[in-house]
Amino acid sequence: MGGRSGVLVTLSLACMMIVPVLAVSGNPIAPPPVSPESRYEIYIHGDNAFTPYNGVTEGTGTQDDPFIIQGLSIDLTDMYRYGGVYIHETSSHFVIRNVTIMLGESSAEHYGIKLNGVHNGIVDDCRIIGPGIGIGVSFSSNVTITRNELAGEYFDYGLDLFASSQLTVAHNSITGYFYGIWMNDVDDASVINNTIRGASSGILLVDSTEIAVAENLVYSVGDPYYDNKWMENTWPESHKVIEETFGRLLLLSAVVPAFGLMSVGVLLLRKGRNNFGSK
Repeated sequence: MGGRSGVLVTLSLACMMIVPVLAVSGNPIAPPPVSPESRYEIYIHGDNAFTPYNGVTEGTGTQDDPFIIQGLSIDLTDMYRYGGVYIHETSSHFVIRNVTIMLGESSAEHYGIKLNGVHNGIVDDCRIIGPGIGIGVSFSSNVTITRNELAGEYFDYGLDLFASSQLTVAHNSITGYFYGIWMNDVDDASVINNTIRGASSGILLVDSTEIAVAENLVYSVGDPYYDNKWMENTWPESHKVIEETFGRLLLLSAVVPAFGLMSVGVLLLRKGRNNFGSK
């Protein structure tokens, strides 16, 4: 995502010192090629893949009777996997409920649960632990992420939400990630009553609009909130630091060039006066 690199620079200069160290630490050995199906413990591509083989225990996929994937424990700490559950290009209603996923260092893309091109999904009461992205949602709509416990590591994302709409993110506990909730190019979403602990940055909105943020608790070591479209979103009064910070940035962007021009003008004026006096 293009917005991430810009925010990384503005939020944490420390990364500039850390990244070169990581870059020279050695190239990992590439794993052998694998099919998309084998990269995830559960891989569902299309509505027809909601089957018992892929963890479905009940349901027909309608709004009143969604497919249910529940009661699973997925341990990826000792094997090569991109992640626990991947659902791709579906329109059926489904619920992922009460699933525990343990990610390990050998996980490649580090996703606990990844929803891509999904419409009408719920992730509820799941636990995702270990290095990697907790839950990722991209190019999707009508997705609810609620009552989940995510515990990750410092350079990862708790919730990675991209190019999607009609999202509900509520009552989640997110601990230990670099970004608690990252939302990029999202429209029409609510972020309500989530708790974020130990993150470098808490809730970050980049190029996202019609977002309602309320009643979240953020305990971060860096910037708790960021929003470059704050005038198009709803934030509580307690989070007005966003507006103030963004306002200061706008002020600096206007004042610094103006101050520079004024300084040049003063120097030219002084030079002109000196030249006139020397004649």
